[in-house]
Amino acid sequence: MIEFYGILSEKCLNQFSKKKNLKNSLFFMFFTLSAIMVTIVLSLLKIATVHYFYLLSILMVILNVILLIVPAHSAIFRSPIKITINNDIIICSIEHLAKQFKPKIRKIRHVKKIIVYKDWYLIIFKYDITDMIVCQKNLIRKGTLEEFEEIFKNKLIKKIAVI
Repeated sequence: MIEFYGILSEKCLNQFSKKKNLKNSLFFMFFTLSAIMVTIVLSLLKIATVHYFYLLSILMVILNVILLIVPAHSAIFRSPIKITINNDIIICSIEHLAKQFKPKIRKIRHVKKIIVYKDWYLIIFKYDITDMIVCQKNLIRKGTLEEFEEIFKNKLIKKIAVI
């Protein structure tokens, strides 16, 4: 069993937030382009006016810019995070919040890749590009980093540069 537990450092939190914001923005951009295409078709068919197209385009671009600029920091990330890897399951829970969140439970086989940074690991899953878990290396409480890397040896991608 491997367990990471504690509060993410400010440096790790900033880097993770940038990565998460970029992924969320790309995901949202897909829906933005889809909505704009539907609006164009509707305006060509005279079902909607061109004004809807302009309004929707401006709104979607503003929302995308906000997603890139506003950090994803929240009370959730400022609370102790517990990540447990045991028997083909990864459990990520957030503790000591006024509102209890259900733990995130994922299977190890659903891990697409793990990006290895200097101070932390970023676990990315196959079926949802916005679903990520960050494991800060100095927060390991049970097991070792070598055991962690052995479990995911075929999925590790080392990053030299910081985000």
